[in-house]
Amino acid sequence: MEQNSNYMINCRFNKKEIITSIKMISQYRKHIEVIFGDAVNNINRLDVQDKELFFFIDPPYYKQGPKLYRYSYTVADHLNLSIVLKSIKHPYFLTYDKHHVIEYLYKDQYMQQFQNRYSTKIPKMGNELLISNREFLNDGAFIEDTMPRSHDDVHGAFSTPP
Repeated sequence: MEQNSNYMINCRFNKKEIITSIKMISQYRKHIEVIFGDAVNNINRLDVQDKELFFFIDPPYYKQGPKLYRYSYTVADHLNLSIVLKSIKHPYFLTYDKHHVIEYLYKDQYMQQFQNRYSTKIPKMGNELLISNREFLNDGAFIEDTMPRSHDDVHGAFSTPP
């Protein structure tokens, strides 16, 4: 695969932190399904009615998406994602860059702001949003009663743009 962007792929993450995270997440590998592609298309194609699912969606950033990703969303795509997510019964959360349009689209959902370290040419902290249809505890975790009870019955669908 050829690297054609202005930034090298490793400028946006810390290798040691990624390795630690992957090792931790690997404990749940039998219960996680990672799906690459458009979140709306993947949610619509899943047979979700009879399953307990939890969705983590990582859409392209609203403001910087066209500069950072090969495939970004239009305003209509961001709107469509918000409509689809509000229509599902399953718990979800998604992360977005903090932007007034995103805050408006998800104003009736639970939202928590956090800071994320960006490592492009000049490392800096940026404001992001964690958005969900379930209420958060103070530390950002979900309130337990809103989540499925058994890890054995939960399948995660993680999605990014194609």
